[in-house]
Amino acid sequence: MIESVPGWFHQLPPDLQTALIRAPHRVLDADQVQVLSQRSGVVGDAYFVSHGGRSEGFRLAPAVVAGIEAETRRRTAWWNALQPATREGLIEHVNGEVPAEFRDDALSPGPALLTDTSSSGGSVSGQPFTFDPFTRAYIAAQID
Repeated sequence: MIESVPGWFHQLPPDLQTALIRAPHRVLDADQVQVLSQRSGVVGDAYFVSHGGRSEGFRLAPAVVAGIEAETRRRTAWWNALQPATREGLIEHVNGEVPAEFRDDALSPGPALLTDTSSSGGSVSGQPFTFDPFTRAYIAAQID
């Protein structure tokens, strides 16, 4: 079975996406549970944890955690292969268009995680780009 992040993950607020990437096994706080419960299909992807009569709270289902962890590992391999100057540039522009000067370096180490912003239909090599939603949240999680 291929592990993947459920579609609802990308509908979450960016700060919650980042928190779940940093710690997908976390016990969800009341605000996070409320946000998750407002998304279609999410309630079935979380479960309540209780040990020895003591309630811990809600956590994401193991399959969802596995998907988040698999995508995080993929991005970590990519991220670690980038030069520090490229990482800094990507962090600086993570929430908007990334200048074309970073394109080759961002593509060189691995998976295609970029979204082209050019609508010309022509070559995109000199065009700015953005990241897919999970990669954007992953990069945000790298900021301390």
